[in-house]
Formats: sequence, C-alpha cells, structure tokens
Amino acid sequence: MAGLVIGKPLGIFLTVFIAVKLGWATMSSEISWTQIIGAGMLAGVGFTMSIFIGSASFDGAQLDSVKLAILIASLVSAVAGSVILVLGARRPVTANDAP
Repeated sequence: MAGLVIGKPLGIFLTVFIAVKLGWATMSSEISWTQIIGAGMLAGVGFTMSIFIGSASFDGAQLDSVKLAILIASLVSAVAGSVILVLGARRPVTANDAP
C-alpha cells in the first residue's frame, strides 16, 4: 500500500523536481508544484502491475488480502489525488510557487 500511496507520488515529484532544477526540463507557468503532487497521487491508481506481482508471489487467502490492499491503496490514491488537484486549482499560481 505504501508503494502506491507514497512511493509513486514521491518518485514522480522528485523526478520532475530534479529535472526542473537541473535544467533538463521546464515547467509551464500554468502548472504548480501542488498539481505535480496531485498528478503523482493519481498515478497510484495504476494497480495492474501490483496485482500481477502479488499473484506471482502469493496464493490463497494471502493473495486475497494482497488484492484487497492494492484496491484500497488505489482508492486512497484516487481520492487524495483528486482532493489535492481540486484544492490546488483554487489558488492562483505564482512565481514563488516552487518548493
């Protein structure tokens, strides 16, 4: 669950942050760092590979628990990402928005 809810958003945010800071990429003035975090949270919804790996690793009741945890983590990611994006869209983007 932590991989989907924390790992994916953190990895996406850090990748974008490092790329922007090193000059490998530029961010549009219409996009805020809050929106990058929200989009990263939405990436936690991608559960197909997690279920595949869980199916290869577990069976029986353990597999059922793994699938349930993955689906719950996907739901948490979807709700959290949506909330972050909605709240992030309410405030105007400024030049001082960088972390």
